[in-house]
Amino acid sequence: MDDGYLNLVEDMKAIGEDNRLEGSGKTILVNQQCVMRESGLNWLDVADNYDGTGYDQHNTLGKETDPELIKAGYEYKKDGKGMVYRPEQMLWKLNNDMTQVPSGEIIICADTPQNMAVYTRYGYEHYLWFYNDFQKFQETMTHTTGGHPIVKSRNQ
Repeated sequence: MDDGYLNLVEDMKAIGEDNRLEGSGKTILVNQQCVMRESGLNWLDVADNYDGTGYDQHNTLGKETDPELIKAGYEYKKDGKGMVYRPEQMLWKLNNDMTQVPSGEIIICADTPQNMAVYTRYGYEHYLWFYNDFQKFQETMTHTTGGHPIVKSRNQ
C-alpha cells in the first residue's frame, strides 16, 4: 500500500504539484467484504450522483436490470442516485465552517499487495487533486472524463 502512495507522490512532484504530499494524517481502511466481479475485486456502493457513465451502474429511469443490484434491493430505485462497484473510496469530513473536505482516509478492498497498492494510489489521487488543483479535482471527481489513473505515471 505504501508503494502506491509513494509512487503517486513522486508523480505529483514530477508535474509540479506538491501540496499535502506528506504521509502523515492519512489512514487506509481495508474492506474485507469485497467480491470478485468481471471488473475486478470491489463492493457495491451508492454513487455520489448519477452521471450516466459506464462507472455508474444504476438505471434511474425505471426497472433495474443488473441482477446483483436487484439482489441488493435496488430493483425500482428512482432517486437520482447511482450505484457503483468500487475498489477504493476517499472519505470526507466536516470542517469547522461545516464545509466538506477530504478526511485523509480511504477505504480499499483487501486483495493482493500489488492490487492494494494500486487501490491506494487511486484513492489518494482524488485527495491530492483536491488540495493541489481544485478544478482538476472537480473534473475527475465522478470519472465522467475517464477512470484511473488520473495522475500520469512517470514510468509511462
